[in-house]
Amino acid sequence: MFRMSYVWVLPERSWSLRPARWVLSGWQLSGVTSYQSGAPTSVTVPVDVAKIGAGSSRATVTADPALPADARTLSRWFNTEAFLPPAQMTQGRFGNSGRNILIGPAFSQWDVTIAKYFNIREGRRLQFRAESFNVLNHPSFTGLNTTVRFDSAGKPTQGFGAVTAAGIGRVLEFGAKLNF
Repeated sequence: MFRMSYVWVLPERSWSLRPARWVLSGWQLSGVTSYQSGAPTSVTVPVDVAKIGAGSSRATVTADPALPADARTLSRWFNTEAFLPPAQMTQGRFGNSGRNILIGPAFSQWDVTIAKYFNIREGRRLQFRAESFNVLNHPSFTGLNTTVRFDSAGKPTQGFGAVTAAGIGRVLEFGAKLNF
């Protein structure tokens, strides 16, 4: 994970014209930029194959489940054919897939604020701010369906292997604050 926060206050100048001073002074740019690799996740089957009284257990993997980055899609984030359907797993035994064998989608977001301070008189300032969360409106996918489900033809079903959620899109917010 990488996170950087920053604040840039434009230097104050003594503008000779009052309108220029009012428009060009008092600006501030700030923000938070975040980059995060995908979260590790495990693959399970929705039945108690191990016969231990649990509602699910780990899946059985027969090949490398990772797909190259250029082969991933939102409906197929990993190689679903690398897992056995629950009916083909050995009953009474745990599946052989390890914990957290898959890495989910990465996350990135830029949150930016532009603020302008207006000096009303000594000891009193008005701040106007415009904030944007996810200013670039970059999709950040957050979930994977890792529950093994196949139809009778052996094709993944019910979204198995698909990205299931995304973070919020761009959010704009405006505010004003009087400091006294």
